Amino acid sequence: MSWLAAAVLVTVAAPATAAHAATTTTIAAPVVTPSFPIYTVGTAVTFTFTPGSTDPIPVRYQYQFDDGRTSSVRATAGVASITWIPARRTTTFTVAAVARDGAVSAHTVDILLADAATPAADQDLNGDGFADLLTVGGTPGLTSGLWLATGREASTRGRVHAPATNIGANGNGMFLTDTPADFDGGQAITGQFNGGGFQDVLVYYPTGLHAGEAVILFGSGDGSVLQPQYSGNAQPISNGVFTDLNGTNPIQVANAYDASGMGSPYDDLIAINGDAGVGYYLAYYPNYGGTGAYPIPVQLDTPTPTGGSDWDSWTMATTLLPSGTAMFLWNESTGQLYLWEGIRFTDNGDMTGAISYTQYQISPSWHQGSPLSTLQATDFDADGVPDLWAVDPAGVVTAYQVANLSTAVPATVRAGQPQHLS
Repeated sequence: MSWLAAAVLVTVAAPATAAHAATTTTIAAPVVTPSFPIYTVGTAVTFTFTPGSTDPIPVRYQYQFDDGRTSSVRATAGVASITWIPARRTTTFTVAAVARDGAVSAHTVDILLADAATPAADQDLNGDGFADLLTVGGTPGLTSGLWLATGREASTRGRVHAPATNIGANGNGMFLTDTPADFDGGQAITGQFNGGGFQDVLVYYPTGLHAGEAVILFGSGDGSVLQPQYSGNAQPISNGVFTDLNGTNPIQVANAYDASGMGSPYDDLIAINGDAGVGYYLAYYPNYGGTGAYPIPVQLDTPTPTGGSDWDSWTMATTLLPSGTAMFLWNESTGQLYLWEGIRFTDNGDMTGAISYTQYQISPSWHQGSPLSTLQATDFDADGVPDLWAVDPAGVVTAYQVANLSTAVPATVRAGQPQHLS
């Protein structure tokens, strides 16, 4: 999906400077025309500046991208052009006309949106090719927000760049507070949820005032602060969209990628649904080709890794491997940790379905009784076996390398050196 990015959002008066403070000329704000309405990162765009009025005719134009240097271009008969190459999702573009006597017009401010040229790697939010760690704040160790600790090369065995950056500083665009506290109590996962090629962020609220609601924040592409306050950068999902036939909402969601095999550019979801009355179970949400386009889910009768139905005791963490979707399942109270690889979803077309997978026991007592604020799966050492990042409530992340998968005996798990994210 691509987005038109040429709407004038606001016109503001340019401050007078010593060079033109005494001028009496009033010059109209310029008209800015894109060479084409769809922008792509890495592809040059030509903008043309024309007079907003013919009296007086501008002799040059001043322009600025985001908070960068202010540049100037000469005008011929009031017309000038520049070329720009998008580098990320959102760019603020400011242009002003300048009269012969130095008078400066009000500014024309455009918000330019661009899609990725090629899909970003799984969980890569800053575009360097490595998976990144994302955790929600509002915990004893991290203030409110969405905290991004970018990943590093495979040889570092899961080390991240710390301290983390709060890419949720502008809020979620849905609660209209524009504050990081919007994310308190939310669950954040990354994926291709917008279809624009960047890794986006889906934040789901399982409890509280906004229980059952979610918002998709369109990824920046370079790891910068997300900009959901601008139109075209976020998609709210209202309460009821995720409600299943039992009338319950998920208590947890995870990215299922394309486990359904439909080939959509929008990722599916897998969730743990239910309540104490109807019980708890897995539910599959195939995406039907749009941002937030999730129909009533298919309830699965798949048992837990230990053969039970106590799905409310398990935590999911998924990643994408060459073999398809992989999911860790962890029981905090017992410490049992399992991995399902090669997950495939089959839809029977009658609101029933099933998943197939290969199960591996990772550990019988991993992190037993120790709560985590984030459990994130990714193959950070690039050996083909998914690994784990675990963030505790104190804001400390530990990387766990997983190796020696076997269907007969537990795998090998190696803990890295803990890192403080703040």
